[in-house]
Amino acid sequence: MSTETENHLKTQCPFFADLTRRQQEMLLALIAIGQAHVLDHDGACDARERFGVLLDQLGVVDDFYASIGGLVGYHRYMHELLARGDERDEAGFEPPEGIDLTRHSKEIDQAVLHAIQHWDDFAEVYPVGGAADRLKLQDDVSHAHLPAARLSFAGKPLLTGMMRDLEAREYLHFKLFGTQIVTPVVMMTSPEKDNTEHIRSICVENEWFGRPQDSIRLITQPLVPTFDKEGNWCVSEPLKLLLKPGGHGAIWNLMLRSQTFEWLKKQNRQVAFLRQINNPIASIDQGALAFLGLGHKDRRKFGFASCNRLIGTREGVNVVKTKPDGTKCLTNIEYCDFNRHGIDDVPCKHMHPFSKFPSNTNILFANISAAKEAAQKLPFPGMLLNFRSDQGKELARIESMMQNLADGFDAQDTYITFNERRKTISTTKRKFDQNDSWVETPEGCFFDLLQNARELLSQCGFHLPGLDEKAFFDQGPPFIFLYHPALGPLYSIIEQKLRGGKLHEGSELILEVADADIENLDLNGSLLIETDAPTGHLEDGRRIFSNQTGQITLKGVKVENKGYKRASNQAFWKHALEREEALHIRLSSNSAFVAENVTLSGNQVIDVPEGIRMIATQDGFKTEPMTSDEPLWRYLATPDSKIQLKK
Repeated sequence: MSTETENHLKTQCPFFADLTRRQQEMLLALIAIGQAHVLDHDGACDARERFGVLLDQLGVVDDFYASIGGLVGYHRYMHELLARGDERDEAGFEPPEGIDLTRHSKEIDQAVLHAIQHWDDFAEVYPVGGAADRLKLQDDVSHAHLPAARLSFAGKPLLTGMMRDLEAREYLHFKLFGTQIVTPVVMMTSPEKDNTEHIRSICVENEWFGRPQDSIRLITQPLVPTFDKEGNWCVSEPLKLLLKPGGHGAIWNLMLRSQTFEWLKKQNRQVAFLRQINNPIASIDQGALAFLGLGHKDRRKFGFASCNRLIGTREGVNVVKTKPDGTKCLTNIEYCDFNRHGIDDVPCKHMHPFSKFPSNTNILFANISAAKEAAQKLPFPGMLLNFRSDQGKELARIESMMQNLADGFDAQDTYITFNERRKTISTTKRKFDQNDSWVETPEGCFFDLLQNARELLSQCGFHLPGLDEKAFFDQGPPFIFLYHPALGPLYSIIEQKLRGGKLHEGSELILEVADADIENLDLNGSLLIETDAPTGHLEDGRRIFSNQTGQITLKGVKVENKGYKRASNQAFWKHALEREEALHIRLSSNSAFVAENVTLSGNQVIDVPEGIRMIATQDGFKTEPMTSDEPLWRYLATPDSKIQLKK
């Protein structure tokens, strides 16, 4: 160590000798890469403690990025990316060709059924550690900043919605093939805004979603230093680095380091479904199952579920890239890297809302063994800089892109599907602004959700109010229809359970059940049907799929009440509504409510106890015991790969 360095250390860190060897290494590395300014401790009364915390944080970064040279390597990559700027990439790009899921076909029906039948080969992987700074999400009481996982959308935290979607896929397998599968779930969290603690709390609050706790694996990505356009690392206060998550691409290296690939293999899982937390509609109808079935059936290594991309959205694009050696790969280019790759964010046709290239939606398929092999070669795929404004300054960190693991595969080993945009991606990335587009906001996502609901109910034979975009944002939704995904999740299944009816203007239909038999329902007001046993009963906190569900049968029923306050300035997308009146039917495990050719009026709460069938008549209600363990519906796979329900 030079005299100059030694004197500098004595000045900046008078207690250097008290540091651990690892902390000393990080201190020396920090000085070596020219970032000693972060050691300025003027004004810090607890400087000794802060020194230790800062150096320990850098030790974590150094370990995580060991494969590219640790802390020094991270800094070197930063300079390389800064120096590259908008330097053009010479590779060629063309729009990919893929499989159209918007048209029903025998191939798609076969893919859906294949995915359901082979669900015991699947795992699910969720990057849930995003900062969600643009959402500006705060706790109502403490006003502490919250991560995206705490956003309540359509009445439930986003994470809960993802787990309900998974439950619906497992339940569909159970109904068709008679076995209950517990799918391993990997969640990548981060320390940002106490994200890891929030994720764990949501799991605990929901009793681990009725699943074995060891079936959900939390892995935590480290936070990384941010820097300005000159390459100077940023601090938020003396001896406190401004750290942010390093992008969802960190999940691959994290899965390597945490032995998560091995954990999945021990459970005989062959493939993984990956989706981000900020896209609540990713599993609507058949899109996800068809996408996954095609990848599994055709033994693909990697896949993208895509759709049209709206001009101006912060979404990457899927492209076929021709490399300098002439080989091709199906990959992603992130929106902040468009200039460098020569991609213009312009319409594919004059006055058209969509771009030439399809959207990267971060809905992915991955063969687990192939992904592990690719991650060993590309532990941080798609590394880039994404400068964003932070308190008036342009700051960035190196971000790695989860989807760019595709760079490690040949084009013939990958695939892409195309579906309707509102059935594929509608995100909750930023807070709504009346003067800006609603795209990427919770309000816009809820509008897309209702568009999908309108399509579904129309296919079920319902008469519905019109759904106009301007009226929706000015006056609120003309109707609300929300349901537990296990009601389907396929529209073709729900159509067999809901058959005809009418929702009047301002009506609300909530079906938190899987077992429903509803025909010719006339709803003018709010009808809320819920059960704590949508897919079966509980044993010692575990959800056991069974016929002991909460069941609802309504035929020729008319419901009339004042419903929700449409004119009030409510956050309808949260579904925490003020209601003047509602019919609220609450079903216990192994219970049923039956009503035929009756009118149910006014504000009512009807509780059906366990083991009871309640029958509504014009004179009131009568009860009788549930006499059998027969299912409300039997699910059958037909020879042409469709799913048929029978009583």
